[in-house]
Amino acid sequence: MKNANKLFSLVLILAVSGLSLMITKPAAAQISKPSVPEFSIKVIDYSETKAIELSIKNQPFTPYTDNGQAISLYYNVHFKLHDSVSWTAMYYCGDVFPIHSDSDYIRLVYPLQLASSSGSSYYLLKEVAGYYYILLEIPFNEQMDFRVQAMEGILTSASFTGQSSDWSNVQTLTIPGESTSPSPDPTPTMTPPTPYTPDSSWIVILPLLAVVLLGVIILMVKVRKRK
Repeated sequence: MKNANKLFSLVLILAVSGLSLMITKPAAAQISKPSVPEFSIKVIDYSETKAIELSIKNQPFTPYTDNGQAISLYYNVHFKLHDSVSWTAMYYCGDVFPIHSDSDYIRLVYPLQLASSSGSSYYLLKEVAGYYYILLEIPFNEQMDFRVQAMEGILTSASFTGQSSDWSNVQTLTIPGESTSPSPDPTPTMTPPTPYTPDSSWIVILPLLAVVLLGVIILMVKVRKRK
């Protein structure tokens, strides 16, 4: 019985330790806090639809290695309806964050597709791996708020380790109604919107822990029956 208890304790410690290693990352010691990013935002008017264009001014930054890990500079974007008190993240761990480049600006485009349900609102879309996902339904002439943050560090599908700047000043944008005037710019090609499913790869560890604990319980029962 004592051996079974020791085995149970050892397996439990190993399982919990493995889960902790998957969730937490060691902090990089030399990462500095980045500056608050500058950005601009506007509505691009196409002939049959619209898009929100967000341009972030790239900060001076050179990628480097700290404790054997590559350090990069990312940009975080939040948005909300003007009257709302809750911000929504445009990107999150497991997603593709805008990353620093050698260009002066990073140009991000979020299409606005007419909502078939009402005819008086748009779907705010985000492109991920060639597909467009619905983020929000916005009524015509509604105001939206945006803010941007710089993130210097290590970004994985499970977590971000590093330093984040303060949030930029909030910029407010009015989403106008449907336009009937043509524009020389081409209309973006869109895949029909698909509901977005957040990354859930971390959930795989939970069934694994359940299997391990079940095996230990069965072993303990067998030991007791032998006695």
